[in-house]
Amino acid sequence: MLTFQAGQNFSLSQKKPGIQQVNLDLSWEPADSPWTLDASAFALIAEGKVRSDGDFIFYNQPALMDGGIQLEQEGRRFAVRLADLPPDIARIAIAVTLDAEGQTFAALRQVRLELRDGDNQTGIASFTLDTAGMTETAIILGELYRRGSEWKFRALGQGFIGGLAALASNFGV
Repeated sequence: MLTFQAGQNFSLSQKKPGIQQVNLDLSWEPADSPWTLDASAFALIAEGKVRSDGDFIFYNQPALMDGGIQLEQEGRRFAVRLADLPPDIARIAIAVTLDAEGQTFAALRQVRLELRDGDNQTGIASFTLDTAGMTETAIILGELYRRGSEWKFRALGQGFIGGLAALASNFGV
């Protein structure tokens, strides 16, 4: 399994030719944190914005309106069926937000995003972000993006102050 640092990317299409489904699994430490973390995905067009609020996938709307993305496993996994994504979706940003009054990601030790082959659960790549000292309440961990006919993954680790509201606004929700 490949291990990534923020800013690194790779071609999913070249690493796993013919892959149909990618599972994006989220975890954090400590795993028994008393704070609630919410996972969200934003299906974005080339301009970096959602087409509508239906492109925002989270606990209250667990599937992309056009199909292709499903939030599963109590909000800790996004199952992405690449062939089912609408052709105008250029990238999918995967984020976590901390839903605790007055808390930041510094309260945790780390958050992790792991890519798995959705058909056989084989690990493909992982990105672990150390959150010590972070003042943000939302983090874009990574993104799947389309480059021509290829799907690629980029590890980001980009923090946002303002939680889910600021993150959603950034993407046009």
